Amino acid sequence: MGVTKHYWHLLFIVGIVFAVFSPALGHPFVQWDDDVHCYDNPNVRALNGKNIQTIFTSDVNKTYIPLTILSFAVEYHFFKDNPFFYHLNNILLHLTVVVLIYFLALRLGISGRAAAFGALLFGIHPMHVESVAWVTQRKDVLYSVFYLLSCWHYVGYLKTKRGAAYLWVIVFALLSILSKPMALSFPLVLLLLDWFVQGRLTRASLLNKIPIMLVIFPIAWITYQMNMRPIDLHFPQALLVWLWSLSFYLTKFLFPVDLLALYQPPQPVEVSNPAFQIAFLTVLIFILLLIRLRQRLFVFAGLFFLVSIFFLLRFDNKQDLSFVADRFMYLPSLGFCVLIGVLIDRTLLKCTQGRRVLMGTILGVTVLVYLTLGVLTYHQTKLWGNEFAMWSKVVKNFPSAAAYNHLGNYYLNKQDYAQALYHFDVSVALNPQYHKPYGNRGIAHFREGNYDAAIADFTIAITLKPDEAAKAYNNRGYAYARLGDLESALHD
Repeated sequence: MGVTKHYWHLLFIVGIVFAVFSPALGHPFVQWDDDVHCYDNPNVRALNGKNIQTIFTSDVNKTYIPLTILSFAVEYHFFKDNPFFYHLNNILLHLTVVVLIYFLALRLGISGRAAAFGALLFGIHPMHVESVAWVTQRKDVLYSVFYLLSCWHYVGYLKTKRGAAYLWVIVFALLSILSKPMALSFPLVLLLLDWFVQGRLTRASLLNKIPIMLVIFPIAWITYQMNMRPIDLHFPQALLVWLWSLSFYLTKFLFPVDLLALYQPPQPVEVSNPAFQIAFLTVLIFILLLIRLRQRLFVFAGLFFLVSIFFLLRFDNKQDLSFVADRFMYLPSLGFCVLIGVLIDRTLLKCTQGRRVLMGTILGVTVLVYLTLGVLTYHQTKLWGNEFAMWSKVVKNFPSAAAYNHLGNYYLNKQDYAQALYHFDVSVALNPQYHKPYGNRGIAHFREGNYDAAIADFTIAITLKPDEAAKAYNNRGYAYARLGDLESALHD
């Protein structure tokens, strides 16, 4: 395929993907971790040696992502708190990922048309909205850029055995893990590339992963050790939850509707629950297809998904904010997207001149499916600019403490304290051990002049989460000061 044809393919793909994500350019920051990562993060306020050192020696929300935070510091240096540029850069990074998928597919021997179908599908898939439209998820698009650059160089290394290519593999692997710990899967994906390109695994295939693992694993361990937790379920409950979380990603990829900012596992966790029975059948069908079909690209796509999502599959039933999430499927869906692109291309190739009607039908269905996905992505992107609609949708589907807390924050920012207090009360009732609604409810009480109630709430927030209590201490100090208790105020 000539360079000109590549150019037109990419121009068409990039134009469509940019269009479906364009609503994000008008979005404000989301009142959900964007403050911690961006506009309230003191380490991004100055691009100097001291702050850069702090960025590389600290975590954010128990996640070590220094390169992602550094990217925010660079943006703040030039654009301050203008969300337009943060959203624009997320979209540009997503477009870069799409282009890299196209060229990686070509390097793997896939035709230009199949690569174009696959890259476009990845670019407009609704499950990827969260990673692109939410500034905090810069880590998804950034780590994916470096991840794919490393994969691209590794395939080149397999074909040429040039040492320079291997050095670039290590460099980009390092940059990827510094952007997001999910790059931990990289050595396993390289083994898949060994098998796909060379048709086998050799002793050299294992040995050349050692330097990469020495680079990746210690950095990934920083995040892992901060988030380790015991499994609170026993067999078969743990297995049921694991199967459900795996099936969640498979079914949402195939049927990307009713996408939410937060999900919770079905209750109760029992074999008799139909949700877990369906999950078991979904995973069983997927495994049987891998075993029975043995088609090289299908096996590659399926294993790429499994090894890259594996570390995020859950065995416990803890009700937190990241049980499953659309963003976790961002890069793991790559293999499926390329596989679908190849299937479309091969189907079209089988439609010879004598089957023009069939070819037209297949093309029509393909265009309709892609158009539907593009429309869904466009509307899902718009949803991320409307926090009330976004959290109301979550509450309707999963009335969790976290969702009600976010709705309470929405009303708090609108200075509707009656509605804010109502939603914080519901959040506390749903999960009395969740610390955030107490701190937020305390702010609402404070602004209404009810300082005793504010102090009570700030105290509970401090007790429940002492390692994240700086803000609660500070706010309680203000409340004490308003009551004239200056000694307690100074202490807090």
